[in-house]
Amino acid sequence: MRLRRRIMSWKRFWWDDFFRHKAVEWKIWTAGKLPHWLVYWAAIRVATYATTGEYSNQIVPELHFTEGLERWHKQYGE
Repeated sequence: MRLRRRIMSWKRFWWDDFFRHKAVEWKIWTAGKLPHWLVYWAAIRVATYATTGEYSNQIVPELHFTEGLERWHKQYGE
C-alpha cells in the first residue's frame, strides 16, 4: 500500500509539474505573438503608473520593472 501511494504521489507531482511547465510555455508563446506596439504601450503604462501618484518621488532610472509590476498588482490585482 505504501508503494502504491508513493507511485501515485510521484505521478501526481509529475503530472502537475508537466502542466505547470506547459502553461508557462503557452504564456510565453502567446506574449510572443502580441503586436510590438501593444507590448511597448503596456510597458510604458506600467512604468508611468509606478512613478506617479503616491510614488511620484520615484526616480525613473532607479525603478526596477518588477517593482513597477508589484505596484500595479497592488492597485489593480488580478
